[in-house]
Amino acid sequence: MTSPARGATRHIDLRPLGPADGGHLVAWLEPGEAAAWLASAKGDPLRQGWIVELGGAPAGLAGVVDVDRGHQRCAWAHHLDAPDVGVEAYVHYWGCEYVFEGLRFAKLWCEAPAGDAALLARLESCGLGPEARLRGHVEHGGERADVVRLAILAGDWRAMRRAMAARLRTLGFEPPAIG
Repeated sequence: MTSPARGATRHIDLRPLGPADGGHLVAWLEPGEAAAWLASAKGDPLRQGWIVELGGAPAGLAGVVDVDRGHQRCAWAHHLDAPDVGVEAYVHYWGCEYVFEGLRFAKLWCEAPAGDAALLARLESCGLGPEARLRGHVEHGGERADVVRLAILAGDWRAMRRAMAARLRTLGFEPPAIG
């Protein structure tokens, strides 16, 4: 994990996923997942995707899936190439702002491999808390694997938003304003 030089301000853009992004998706995702994300670029109301650009170059994918407007909740998914805790924190901040301030939803959730302690710790550092362990929930490499479902509620986000913005600044990023 890298950190910015003291006093540096770095810039990330999240732009809507488009048909020209297919090559990036195939590099980041399994073929079936890439096809689903490409379908989102064609207006699937249950998926919205963005390309994460760091310094003008594609560095990952972020998006909301399983959008449930009736219950005001959705799932968050991302894949980042950048080996940088600041980039991941920025993308999660952006996602919370988009979901809670933009969509005005009540809950954002995600799933992570149960055996990936480092990822689970990073997600928890961004305010997501564990809700459940889903046994044999996914197939990976021909094996059934457990995942942990984590979530954050709008009230929890608003209570920690200032602290998360301060954390981003120490990591060299200006917090995004979405709404």
